[in-house]
This record gives sequence, C-alpha cells and structure tokens, in this order.
Amino acid sequence: MNNNVTTFFIVRHGETVGNVEKIVQGQSDSLLTANGERQAYELARTLRTVCFDLAYSSDLLRAQRTAELLVAEKKLPVTVVADLREHSMGQWEGQSQEYFDAVNRDHLEKYVAVSEQEKWDQKVTNDVESDAEVKSRFVRFLRRTALDHAGKTILVVTHGGVMRCLLVHLGWGTHKELPIGCVSHLEWMCVRVQGDDFVLEDVHGVSR
Repeated sequence: MNNNVTTFFIVRHGETVGNVEKIVQGQSDSLLTANGERQAYELARTLRTVCFDLAYSSDLLRAQRTAELLVAEKKLPVTVVADLREHSMGQWEGQSQEYFDAVNRDHLEKYVAVSEQEKWDQKVTNDVESDAEVKSRFVRFLRRTALDHAGKTILVVTHGGVMRCLLVHLGWGTHKELPIGCVSHLEWMCVRVQGDDFVLEDVHGVSR
C-alpha cells in the first residue's frame, strides 16, 4: 500500500443510558450501559488483528470510554478531540426524543420535502448544529490527521450523526437513503485518506 495513505477505522460509541431512555443527547454526556461496554469488547475482538498506530475519540465520555475499551489490550493511549463530537442540539439536549419530535413536527416534515443540498444547512433552531457544520469539522480533522500521520492506521471513535454526515459527503447514500439513526452502536467504516482524496473501503452495519 502507498505509504502516504492513512487508514481510518471510524466507529460509533456503544449504547448509553441516554439511548435507552430515549433522550436527546447531542454534546451532553451520558455513560455507557453494561450492554454498551459489552458491545465494545465484542468489536475489540473483531478488530484484534488490526494494528492501530493511534487512537482518537470525541471528548464526550461515551466515545472516550468506548475507545479505551477498544484499545485496552493494545495499550494505546486515547487522544480526545472536540471536533469528533456529535451535533450540538442546543436547548434540546436532555429533553425526551418524544417531546423533541412533537414540538418540532412542522420543521421535521418540511425537512423531508427540501432538496438534498438544502438538507445540509437545515436546523431545528439556531442553536442546533447543521450537518454541513459537522461534516466540515470532521473532514478537517481527517485531512489534518492524515497529513500528520501519513501511512498510519488510526482508530477514531465518534458518533452516529457524524458518521452519517461523512457517508453522505462521500456519496455512499443521500440524506433520504441514510435516515437519522442509521448507524448502529459499535458499527464502523474504513476510510483511506491521502491529501484531498477519500476512499471509502468498507461500511459495516449501516442500514439504508
């Protein structure tokens, strides 16, 4: 393989208390459940033959803990990075998903009707982060890290919304084909990066 190509294994964190309770988490912290930790151990076994050189995670506790479990046997330190966070959900963080959906029903219905390009910039309220903003900071992280660590194999633990944005950006599916929630816990993708070139090698466990 070209020594200038950096390989990223990008993983969603494990199940959290907030997921079980159906809470809008966004950038607020929520701990892994026992099931979430079990999911991480299982993926660690699946990826045990992958020789990671570095490990990064979102600075949110659910991602950081998942990353620690994934590389525990490899004894790799985990570097936390704010650019790997989930969408900020502003005032809605901590609210129930049911309440969020009910209050914002009109906006959510309009979202379905707008064009693919318009979906990138949609916000329920101004304090919520758009897909375009999330994609921008995540792609920036991948490019910067690939440049700094050319030829390395890197674990990145992030969030489902972030991964969905990257998949749409890379043309694996549209916003419509990849609905919110399409990335399951501890599912992953492999992306190879060289400069501005991104190649999506594998997508595991994402429904469309």
